[in-house]
Amino acid sequence: MAVAMVVALAGCSGSSEQARLRHEVAQSGGTNAGSHPDDPTADMVNAVSSAEGKPPVYLKFRMLTAPQIGQPLELQLALIQEPKLEIDTLKVSLQPREGLQLKSASPIDFGKPGIGATHMIPVTLLPLQTGVLSLAVTVLVDTERETLTRGYTVPVLVLPAQPAASETQGGAGTAPAAPAARAAPAAHSRTR
Repeated sequence: MAVAMVVALAGCSGSSEQARLRHEVAQSGGTNAGSHPDDPTADMVNAVSSAEGKPPVYLKFRMLTAPQIGQPLELQLALIQEPKLEIDTLKVSLQPREGLQLKSASPIDFGKPGIGATHMIPVTLLPLQTGVLSLAVTVLVDTERETLTRGYTVPVLVLPAQPAASETQGGAGTAPAAPAARAAPAAHSRTR
């Protein structure tokens, strides 16, 4: 749901509409109803893929820190293999799109991963601008019979910095400004 709301934010131009959507994204929770408490990916979001059919691997992610311009953004990716698929090698390539810098190693290789394994991959990005940014993730899967490639997108919503309370007060010799409106909750969400 948050991914859809993040995409919806891209088309919004009014600041009140953006504030409302930021609030809805933040309030939408972050857990999957009915998920298993022992599943380390239960609170993660599915990455976006335009490919059709059943994939050999799924990609989920969670943001460990809030996206802010010039501050490292810590993500955790989970690469989840199909339960019965025997994979010879997995190769994960990370490509930051405009406005993001990658601070982690790429590509990442997994040789002869166990059947049905889940691979947790820490990723550090550096947002350079506000807006809806993205990290492209390409997964190359080699099996005994075929080589498959699957592309995913991890959306990253970087909001403008909220002014500090001291910045919203009037300076010396001026009347105090009206009380600052309460800042919208951070929009880093861990929903499906």
